[in-house]
Amino acid sequence: MEKTPSFLAFESLIDLSKKASIIKNREYEENEYFCFYRNFTYLSWYSRLNIYKMPFKDEKMLERIKKLCSEPASPKYLSLAEEDVYKGFDDDLKKAGFTVVKPQKGMLYDLKDAPDYETDKNIELITKKTLPEWITACENGFGKSNTSPAFNLFINDKKCYFYGYREKGKLVATALLNVCGTNGGIHEVATVNEYRNKGYATALIKHIIKESKKLGCDILSLQASVFGEPVYKKLGFNVVSSILNYKL
Repeated sequence: MEKTPSFLAFESLIDLSKKASIIKNREYEENEYFCFYRNFTYLSWYSRLNIYKMPFKDEKMLERIKKLCSEPASPKYLSLAEEDVYKGFDDDLKKAGFTVVKPQKGMLYDLKDAPDYETDKNIELITKKTLPEWITACENGFGKSNTSPAFNLFINDKKCYFYGYREKGKLVATALLNVCGTNGGIHEVATVNEYRNKGYATALIKHIIKESKKLGCDILSLQASVFGEPVYKKLGFNVVSSILNYKL
């Protein structure tokens, strides 16, 4: 399929979701309109149905999507880029019982002319030994819990790189890089509450920009929250899509 900018912004998240499904021998389905990955409920964000494209209304496809999302152990999230669906698709989803829970912006960064940032000695590559501390910091920053099963899967993946920022011996900020071909997907960028607004997350992104070039990436991609978007724009990321995440 054609890798549009809006698809590239999602590609790494889709890749992680598929990896989790395969590792755990769970169901997944892929067609020209959407991809569907059924993971255990504790994998939360990585249990999802992503719309690739929906250029016109298709009642059978809408019924199929609703059926997949309403089955036991169904995906927690349905996600799409508004640019990839027909006008009125949002209304049709809401009529089917879906509600928007998390609007985001799909963003890309071209590494071709990226600055050569200096190495920050406070940043470290996370290992299995330090992963529990990383998880604690990440959960604190996002205000969520029980994420360890997903990260315990990904720490064993050679294409996944966990980074942490350590301040006075304490891990205070987190980020995850998933290398998907030449697309480096950035995920789980979080800062422990009492250490916010000190530039630690920005330092991690600069480090990833530097490291991802060495790993053969041409672009970086992410899904930014309302609060994160201005930070990424300052670093040179460009908005390529408007993402809507739904729950049934």
